[in-house]
Amino acid sequence: MARDRRCDFSRVDAATARRLLASYRPVVRALCGLYSSDIRDDLLSIGDEAILEGFLSLQPERATESGWIRRVIHWRLTEAARTALCVPVTVSLEDGSTADNHDTEREVLQNLALRVVGLLSPRHQAIILGRLQAETLEEIAQSLGISTARTQVEERNALILLRKAMEKR
Repeated sequence: MARDRRCDFSRVDAATARRLLASYRPVVRALCGLYSSDIRDDLLSIGDEAILEGFLSLQPERATESGWIRRVIHWRLTEAARTALCVPVTVSLEDGSTADNHDTEREVLQNLALRVVGLLSPRHQAIILGRLQAETLEEIAQSLGISTARTQVEERNALILLRKAMEKR
């Protein structure tokens, strides 16, 4: 995965870097867990960079350290995952064959579904994937640290977004 942002990480002393990584790596791991294992290692390394980038770009008048760094992590991982998941999809032809003769219609639809889920926010992805793994709303809410009622509203919103995205494609 290409990384186009460069920060001078030498401006962060070793003790601060250890504190930041110890504090925010669980957030990175949780978000990376939403994605397939083939991109997870890249996302973990991008997450470490995002932690330090968030610290270096912190604007105390705009947000707390925690809130700012979490936002930077969220946006960097989302951007990297979207880039990784935007693989061209093979379109099936009328006779049932595919343009490159190796994907089936089912694989095409699976790829499309993964790409569309990849376009959702990490919270919506966590809810959709949790439901697909037969987790209850309470379990999902607990893992996300939000109320069950909020999880239910977010689930509805995620499904609406999924439907709209699938209809466009």
